[in-house]
Amino acid sequence: MVGDILIEKAQLSDMDAIFELMEYARVENEKRGFFCADDREYIQEHIMNSDKGFVLKAVCGKQLAGFFMLHIPHMDDNNMAVYKKLPVSEYGKVVHFDSAVVNPAYRGRRIMDGFLTKTEELLQDMPYEHYFATVHPDNGNSYRNLVAHGFEVVTTTEKYGGLLRHVMYRRK
Repeated sequence: MVGDILIEKAQLSDMDAIFELMEYARVENEKRGFFCADDREYIQEHIMNSDKGFVLKAVCGKQLAGFFMLHIPHMDDNNMAVYKKLPVSEYGKVVHFDSAVVNPAYRGRRIMDGFLTKTEELLQDMPYEHYFATVHPDNGNSYRNLVAHGFEVVTTTEKYGGLLRHVMYRRK
C-alpha cells in the first residue's frame, strides 16, 4: 500500500486498462523519447507466465493508478548482463525492471517507489541477484527513484531502436 493505493500483481482482466495506460504514455512521450511501449502480447506473457516475469498494478478504488513490469531475460540476446560484463553463468540471475507508467492523475503519490519496494519484496526469495533498468537521461523522476533504490549508472547508450538510455544496475 502507498497511502490509499494498493499495489498487487496484475491479472489478465487488467490487460485493457494496462494497455490503454501504456498507449497514453507512448503518445505523451513520443517526442521526448522517455518511454518505449510494448505490445499487448508482451504484457500478456508477463501477466500469465511467471517464467517471463510479472506485472504489478497500482489501484485506487477501481481506478488503475499505474503499472510496472519486471522482465526475466534468461539467455536472451537483450540480457543487460553484458553491460556489467557478467559471466554467462550469471545471466540466469538477471532481471530487468522493465516498463513503468503512473496515471497522470496519481503522480506525486510515490507510486514508483511503491512498485520498486514491492518488486524487491517479491524478488527477496528468488535466485535473481542482478537488477538492471534503463531510463532516459532527462527523465529525472524515474532516475531519482532508481537511485533511491540503490541503482547506479553503468553506461549511457542507445537502446530500443536508437533511444538514449542510462543502463542502471544494482546487486540484490
